[in-house]
Parts: sequence; C-alpha cells; structure tokens
Amino acid sequence: MAVRHHILPDHGFVLSCLSGALDDAGIHGHVSALNERLADASAVLELADCRTLRDLRGLSVQALISAANREAGQPRIQGGRLAVVVSSDLVYGLGRVYTTIAAEVGRAAEVFRDVDAALDWLGDGPWRAEVEALLEAGVCRDAATQARDDRPRAEPERAPAPRAETRE
Repeated sequence: MAVRHHILPDHGFVLSCLSGALDDAGIHGHVSALNERLADASAVLELADCRTLRDLRGLSVQALISAANREAGQPRIQGGRLAVVVSSDLVYGLGRVYTTIAAEVGRAAEVFRDVDAALDWLGDGPWRAEVEALLEAGVCRDAATQARDDRPRAEPERAPAPRAETRE
C-alpha cells in the first residue's frame, strides 16, 4: 500500500493519500504514523483520500476496529474532523465501519463519495486552497493511474483532406 501524508502544520491539516492495496499492517502503520507525527497537535482536520484503493483482500474488519480504537485519547482527534473520500461501494462500507468506531472514541468522522462535499464538511479555512491545489496536482493518484495519465497520447487519425475538383 502506498500511504502519503501531506501535513500542513500551520493549518492543523493532514491530507492522507491511501492507494493500491490496503491490508491490516497498512492501516495500523497509517494510524501509528499519524499518532507519532502529530503527538502534540490538537483539533487536526484530516482528509483521507481513498479513491484509488483497489485491493482490500488483506484488510479485516477487526483491524479497522483496532486502528480506530488506537486513536482514542489522541489530542489530534479532540475537536478535529476526519473526512474519508471513496470511489467504490466496498471502500465506502469499510470506511463506515472505521468512522463508526472512531465516533465511539470521540472522533468526528464521515465518509464521502465527493471530495468537494468532504472539504465543505471539514469547513472553511486557510488550508483549503492549498489542499485543493495538492489534489488538483494529483498527489493522491496511485502509481498505475499516474503512469496511465502521464503516457504520451497518440494523435488522433485525421481524415484525408478532400481533393479539390477542377472543371474544364
């Protein structure tokens, strides 16, 4: 799994990009990294972009429950919000499992299919323009999507130009 964290410390904002395959170790590593890197931060806003997660065969519901419970008592979740953005029904369902458990430990969390709706739910702030620019630049695209988007495009075939008729 590829997980990238774009931390905007001046704004108390984290953009987490999760792509490819996600397994039990990956979700635990993600939460552990945020708990460690943001140990002194409070009221953090987080956008978890999961739109390019493709393989969840190694992810168990128990690992999601455990990971959400590991956020309990972390200063970053008190007064903060987590918006999870997904593109598939399966990831949506698993996101709901995570956010439901997270709510039980005091974390405000919701799952969205639309990134603009997720950003609106997180609220307005000086972070928004920077986060939108990161997303527009494609920082959360997975390697396969990046490679497909970056390959040269073939020129479309053009029909031959009609020949001018000459009449004598």
